[in-house]
Amino acid sequence: IGTPSGGYMDGSITSNLGSPPSPTWPFVIQLGPGQYAEPTNQILLPDYVSLRGEDNYNSVITLNAGSNSNIAAGSLIIAGENTEIRDLAINLADASAASYSNGIYIANKSNVVIDNCIITQNANNDTTELASCIYMIGSNSAVNRITNNQIFINAINGATTARTAIHI
Repeated sequence: IGTPSGGYMDGSITSNLGSPPSPTWPFVIQLGPGQYAEPTNQILLPDYVSLRGEDNYNSVITLNAGSNSNIAAGSLIIAGENTEIRDLAINLADASAASYSNGIYIANKSNVVIDNCIITQNANNDTTELASCIYMIGSNSAVNRITNNQIFINAINGATTARTAIHI
């Protein structure tokens, strides 16, 4: 679908289509069954791009390193406007002892749906300041939906100063 610097027009699909993701051309990334670790430790979903896993939590994404900068930089998935995140298992397993790690980050976005996900702060999550599963801020958060999710915080005795399930 391209890159932010290219206006999402420099991807093979969007350049052929002649449009970035939009209300007319929304995109759905269907993640097949498997264990995934994003090399950059961050998935940026543009506006009108959704991420869906397979049923029964067969699509597992692991955050292996957070960030020392801020909660957004330490987030595995950053949601855009009109985005759905469904049927995923997300493991927070920051072995880097970064200051921040987070599963899904929503800032000043509307019409974001997080549904049927399992988010786990693993026992080996070594985040030092704040570990959270869903972090949502901004004035548009009233029209977002967080439904039918399960959150597990397994590392209650680690070095982390604060652990949260959902921060709104």
